[in-house]
Amino acid sequence: MKRQPADFTPHLERYVWACHHTKEQRVIDLGSKSGYGSYLMSYFAKSISLVDYKPELIEQAKKESY
Repeated sequence: MKRQPADFTPHLERYVWACHHTKEQRVIDLGSKSGYGSYLMSYFAKSISLVDYKPELIEQAKKESY
């Protein structure tokens, strides 16, 4: 299943909101999955930690340099 832009827009809007509120903050991204959102927030946050109940998703984030 391929994502349509209209489906992805609300998701991206939440990260834009989060980036604004994480500026120069220490952040924990709970339920980070592959780390895409954490990667975006890392440009603004002082530091960011990823947490997910599936260790393989954290490993994927490390491999993707997120």
